[in-house]
This record gives sequence, structure tokens and C-alpha cells, in this order.
Amino acid sequence: MQVQPTNLPALERKTSLRTLRVLTALAAVSAATGAGSAAAQAPRDPTQPCPGATNPLPGETCGDNYLESVRITTHSIKGGLQAFSDSVDTSKATTQTDLFKPGGNRVGPPEQTAVNGNLYGKTVWYDLNSSVDDDNPSVDGDVLVQAVGAGFNPVICLLPYDVGDGPNFRPIGAYSCSNQGAGPLEQLQRKGIRRGRGYSVQVGGVGGTGGPVELDVNFTPYRVSATPKLAFQLTPQGVKLLNVLVKSSRKSRVEVSCKGCGKRVKRGRRVSLNFRKALRAGSKLTIRVTRKGEIGAYFSYKIRKGRRPVETQRCLNPGSKKPRKRCP
Repeated sequence: MQVQPTNLPALERKTSLRTLRVLTALAAVSAATGAGSAAAQAPRDPTQPCPGATNPLPGETCGDNYLESVRITTHSIKGGLQAFSDSVDTSKATTQTDLFKPGGNRVGPPEQTAVNGNLYGKTVWYDLNSSVDDDNPSVDGDVLVQAVGAGFNPVICLLPYDVGDGPNFRPIGAYSCSNQGAGPLEQLQRKGIRRGRGYSVQVGGVGGTGGPVELDVNFTPYRVSATPKLAFQLTPQGVKLLNVLVKSSRKSRVEVSCKGCGKRVKRGRRVSLNFRKALRAGSKLTIRVTRKGEIGAYFSYKIRKGRRPVETQRCLNPGSKKPRKRCP
């Protein structure tokens, strides 16, 4: 599943000075080959308002400026990998002498335009987000950004920013950039993207070159690893539960609950809980395995007469106890 830009300028999204609007350009596009489908469309112009924008402000751009970055949503999942694609023509893109202009209220730093001794320009900006409603990733994970330039050599940079510094969103730390060769394909991989933090992606061209570029961003969320094992005896009424063993990721929280045996919580990579409780047919045993900032694991066991319990597996969004078939 590829997701097109939601086209929400960061100036609106970050400052809350104007109501966020969901634009009609948001579209989920299925790709049978798994490749980005944005190439089938004409590349957008980042110096113009976003496609489908209603009542754009004078001079509003779609990713040409730092505070008007395009949102990268990472909530569509395919095989556990969350992906975003965009097709943009950077021929008219500019660079900024002050990242806080337009839109900020202080004098800001100039936009970085050099990497490994090479100058670059004609830059466009994106922000990594977890969903249409959230500003920053809600789960920890790894990100891979790839750009293919048509006739020019791309540069990709990742820049963390202070989410509490609105309306300027001051950059914090150094740019993490990649320009590994002279060809049209470039990629940047960053491990340890943290939930709730702000990250901007800058894409430009070596020597101030630009043109059509295809961008793909893949975000792989961290997930708890969990393997439960039940020890029980079959009875005419259901089962006699003897022990629950859960092997999981380091520092995981394991919660086991069922009617008649209450709720028991323990932490660790190897959790063993003794019960020796009779569970009647129709009852349910649940196991939740969670770790802060990661997608959790959920297991339920439906008790049957004279037969093994039926296991169902689900996932848990960070901070939620509600089991889901898919977790963004």
C-alpha cells in the first residue's frame, strides 16, 4: 500500500494557528508489484500550493520551505512495513537563508546546503508522522529514505527538531545526510527513530541541480517479540491450567488474565506463572505482552470441552490494551 502526500503544510500543522485541513489529494494507491505508483502521475511543483488545497494562502508552498513541509504518513501497513511515496519536480525549488521565514516569529538558522564538501540546493522538505492526526511518530522504529533523481545527483538529510518550539520548531542536533555516489539513486537509513519526536527530511540536488525525483520512505516499527506456551490438562468441563510460560523481548511486561484466575503481571524475558486453575468451556485466557514505545503482542485462548484451546493472535498499539488485527 503506497500513500500519497496528505499535503498538509507544516506551518498549519505545527503551529495550530490555523485549523488543520485534510485535503482531497490524500489517496491510498495499491501497487501489485510493491513499487511506488507516484511515477504514473505528473510530478508536483513544490513552489505551488499542494494539489487539492482549498483556499491556499498567498505564497503558500507544498514543501519548498522548512515550515511548509509535506507530511509523510506512516500508518498504512503492508507486510509490517509502512510506506510513503511522492513524485516531485524540484526544478523551481529554492533554499532558505532563514528556516523560520516564512511562518516563524524569530530569526532562524540558514538551511544547510553542503555535505561532504559538496554544495547542494533546490531542496524540498517533508516531516515524518505516524498518522493523519498525529504530528510525530507514535512508535519507535527504523526509517529508510530513497530518492531517484532524473538527470541529477540527490542528497538526503534527516533533521530532528524541537516539537515544543512552535511556531519555529527549532532544529536540534546536526543534519544526518547521505550522498554516497554520483549517480541518480540515493538512500539514507536511520535506526532508532523515537516516538513523539520531530523529524524533518530534506531532499536536494548536488551543485544546485534539480528535476523530477521519486521519493520513497519506509518506516519499520519496533515490535515486541513474544512466544507463549500453556501447560494444561484436559477435563470434561474444559481444562485445568497448570502454567503459563512467555518468552519475550527484554524488559517486556507480561499480563495474564482469565475469569476465575484474576490478573497477574510480571516483567522479564522469561516469565513463568503457575495457576492450577480449572477453566470451564466458553471462558477465555488472555496474554498481553508490551514494551514502551513498541507494538505489543496479544494472545487469547478460547477454552473448549475435551479439546485444546483455540489461539487467536492480535497486536496492541503502544499504550492501548485493545487488540487489533493491524497496528499503525
